[in-house]
Amino acid sequence: MVIVENKSQLQDFIKSYKTEDSILIPIPCDSNKHSVNTKLSLLYVQLLNGNEFILPFNHSETLNIEFPNLKSNTKKYTYDIKKLNHFFKLSNVIDV
Repeated sequence: MVIVENKSQLQDFIKSYKTEDSILIPIPCDSNKHSVNTKLSLLYVQLLNGNEFILPFNHSETLNIEFPNLKSNTKKYTYDIKKLNHFFKLSNVIDV
């Protein structure tokens, strides 16, 4: 698992992400609040080839990265498409 904390790691992630289908799990700063009323803390991404990434955005224990462009033609799977859409508007998302 890679915690993406610098530009080099982000570029490696984006390169893999744009060529592989993936599972996306958004993790909000406050899980007790509705997604509209909180920020994204982390985004967990597992590529279907098995590689795992954590993208930190608003987390006190990591170097936070800027939101990358996550648009791609690959399939993305998530457990709650409504929650994901509050943070990212993506195409080819399958709600499992």
